[in-house]
Parts: sequence; structure tokens; C-alpha cells
Amino acid sequence: MCSPRTRLLPFSRPGVPPRRALEERADADGVLVTGSFAAVRRAPVAAPALLCLYCRDPAAIAQGLGLLPADPGAGGNVVLLQPFDEVVWERADRDGEAAYAAISQVAVDCLTGNGRMPAEGEAVLGWMGEHEDEWRAGRLPTKSDPE
Repeated sequence: MCSPRTRLLPFSRPGVPPRRALEERADADGVLVTGSFAAVRRAPVAAPALLCLYCRDPAAIAQGLGLLPADPGAGGNVVLLQPFDEVVWERADRDGEAAYAAISQVAVDCLTGNGRMPAEGEAVLGWMGEHEDEWRAGRLPTKSDPE
């Protein structure tokens, strides 16, 4: 999932479903939901099971959620992602308490993920094709645009 330069940290929270973890930290600054939990908002394929969060401070989020480190192949249910580039924070979408990565970022993350995530990515691309006016910028920004 994601760029090979993105730091991927697998965790588990035994006995607590990922959705509960999302509800507990959805409003945290420096956290964006991506992957299955973001894809299901626009193009549901199946109930999401793996919570993927971009984090500016993964250690603080892991501690705040009471996450336990998991081996990469051992079936953790939460993945904290520390992006190598700030682009993942651009065009984030807030829905209630949670902030979600831009739908284009969600598509890429799902397409490069494991398990059923590539199918979710394909479904997101289908949604994007049918709803361009909801996600696509009207024009590219220019140097004279205010920041």
C-alpha cells in the first residue's frame, strides 16, 4: 500500500474493532483516513476490516489508541502510515469528526494495497468516473492563487 517511501507501521488492538478506533481518534489533528474505511464512503465493496491512517505522529496516535505492534504479515487491524510527502494532506475531505484523504489518494492507496483493497480501488475509480464534478478541481492552481 502507498509509496515504498511511506513508513508503514502495522498494529493490532485485540478485542476492539477498527471502526471503534476510528471513532476514538477521528478528530485528532494530523490524522487522515485512507484505504478501505475511506473507500466505503463512496464505493462500498465489502465491510472494511483494516483501518489505515496517515499520521504526522504515529507514536502518539498508537499510544492514544492503545495499539500493540504487530508483525507485517500477522493480521494487524490498524496500519499507521507516515507519509514521506505532504501531498497526502492536500484536498482532504472532512466528514463529521473524521478527516479523509482525497478520493484520488484513496484510490491509489487501495489499488496498491493487499487483499480486497485493489477491488475497492477499482470501485473508487468507477465512482470517480461517474462523479467527476464532486472531486475534480475545476482548474490547476497557479502561482498567483492565494495559499
